[in-house]
Amino acid sequence: MIEQIIYRRGVQLIALICAAVSFVSFLITLPARAQTNQPPSGYVDLDNLNQEPITTTQPLTIYRPVVSKSEPVIPVQETRLFCNTPNTSIPDNNPSGTVSSYFSDISSYIVDLNVYADISHTHPGDLSIFFYHQETGVSTLLMDRPGYPASSTGCGINDVVTIFDDQASLPVESKCTHTPIVSFAPGIGGRFLPETPLSVFHNESFWGNWTIQVIDENALDTGRLEEWCIEVTLSNVATNPVVPPTMPPLPNYAFLGNLYGLPQALPLDCESRSAVDWAAFFGKWINEFEFFNGLPKSDNPDIGFVGNVNGEWGQTPPQAYGVHAAPIAARLRQYGLPATAVRSFSWDEMRAEIAAGHPAEVWVIGAVKSGWPRYFRANDGKVTVVAPYEHTVVLTGYDLNNNQVWYLNGANTYNTSIEQFLDSWGVLGNMAIIYR
Repeated sequence: MIEQIIYRRGVQLIALICAAVSFVSFLITLPARAQTNQPPSGYVDLDNLNQEPITTTQPLTIYRPVVSKSEPVIPVQETRLFCNTPNTSIPDNNPSGTVSSYFSDISSYIVDLNVYADISHTHPGDLSIFFYHQETGVSTLLMDRPGYPASSTGCGINDVVTIFDDQASLPVESKCTHTPIVSFAPGIGGRFLPETPLSVFHNESFWGNWTIQVIDENALDTGRLEEWCIEVTLSNVATNPVVPPTMPPLPNYAFLGNLYGLPQALPLDCESRSAVDWAAFFGKWINEFEFFNGLPKSDNPDIGFVGNVNGEWGQTPPQAYGVHAAPIAARLRQYGLPATAVRSFSWDEMRAEIAAGHPAEVWVIGAVKSGWPRYFRANDGKVTVVAPYEHTVVLTGYDLNNNQVWYLNGANTYNTSIEQFLDSWGVLGNMAIIYR
């Protein structure tokens, strides 16, 4: 019998299968806050692990209830997540780099493919990351010395913890943490566009050897490839490429000035506070406590509120955390509001909402800071992406000419750069609630 073992190392979730190989596959079912230099409570450091890991013999499923309306419905599909933990050193200034491979015996067609990488390294600007399908010879460049040559040495903030995704908003090349939520946040953390598109694998068979190669191209700094994952959506038939929706011409500026809020009443009920402020804009007044008390409870934030609402901010499930978009939208609909939870929502789609006079509740990191994603397995066996310091604000405006957005955070309206907003919004996959 294969035994699946789940445990945490630092700020990430690692899943291993105890078998002859180190890969684990997860089945993904689709309907498709104060800073500290120490990790918050609730984390287990793998290097000092003195307890038995959590074990299960049940299949693990990623739960993704929120889907952008722009995403097509493709029949007979499934998405799987394969994670490998090689924990291998990356040779310094060596063109061979370190290589890790996975053999797939699944022959279904690829609809979409993302790659997750967790690399500990003292200078990510030294690194290039390649991804190959050996049987077809098709390859893509995920990352190419971010920050270089704009800077002679590239990004110098430790570590890479990111998901490379063609549906992301920002390129990884220009990413080097601008405003981290905590000092130990990775320099390359979040969800970003790869250097060359992963769509080159569309409609290939998933059968064969898949390889990641990490190369250190400059001297002095060193690191390790800790973990990497393939997230692949598969179909039993070949599919047409996804065509982004054609957007109407949008104004360069839109601002909704008549939206007001209050400070959140409870330490971790930001999602409820943002929701009732959003509802008030559309003429529906809801008591924050009443709204929160009507939310379902779960250890999966895509199903219900996780943990104690009076708990410590900055943790991830199963510790005190919060709730994602789908349960909040369902609660708003109980009050008669046309609230739709979306994910993988593009910046142009969001601009269209604001320009139409509709603010949006958005899931970000802290006060729109930079963060990093991690996987979490709930008690029901389903896996979801979560992030330390998950938070919500209400997006109220944008100005392309002056590179800024405005958002309501509790009682006050703030502004930040468009790039910083997209960075923070992208960590949890461009998740939002829109008026539709």
